[in-house]
Amino acid sequence: MKQHLLFPTVVHTHYIEPSSNTRLLKDIIDRTAKKPHILLESAPSTYGTTQTLLNNPLLAEFKRDLTAIVNDWARSLDICPLEITNSWANILGPGHRIDYHRHPRSVVSGAFYLSAPEGSIDLEFRNPLMPMKQMESFVWEQIGGGVSFLNESVHKIPCEENLLIIFPSWLEHGSTETNTTSERITLSFNTYYRDK
Repeated sequence: MKQHLLFPTVVHTHYIEPSSNTRLLKDIIDRTAKKPHILLESAPSTYGTTQTLLNNPLLAEFKRDLTAIVNDWARSLDICPLEITNSWANILGPGHRIDYHRHPRSVVSGAFYLSAPEGSIDLEFRNPLMPMKQMESFVWEQIGGGVSFLNESVHKIPCEENLLIIFPSWLEHGSTETNTTSERITLSFNTYYRDK
């Protein structure tokens, strides 16, 4: 029997070495005004005050590095070259969570973990095929069927400091409530096709 893996969803992880750029980014986030964000259970975010963190001239080299990583991912999937369009920071403390959501008007999105203390909650991705499976997934869970990457309803990627996660912007994602006493700081960004 031959199997065909149809319509795979590719999520990429990349470790970024700590550098003066990452320390500078954290300092800029610390000094940037924040507002509670509705998707974050009122956790502080720069989303409501600025979505242009990576446009700071001091972060030009770091933005170039992120863009290069994103375009390596894009080339591997035969996607046209991309550019980062907006960027913001989310800060999750005790009791905060991120509601499931997508990023409209973006091709690929990224989450870079500047701070992810031990015990930080995972980034969860919902299987986009679950609504199409109707009874299949419901019955499978009821009878105690096994779970693998072929039939899981949610896939979790552990958040680690200096880890970049790149994913299709249409892929629904979020995080459950955090129980750490330290803050998880994430730089998030969106992309669009680069003008020629």
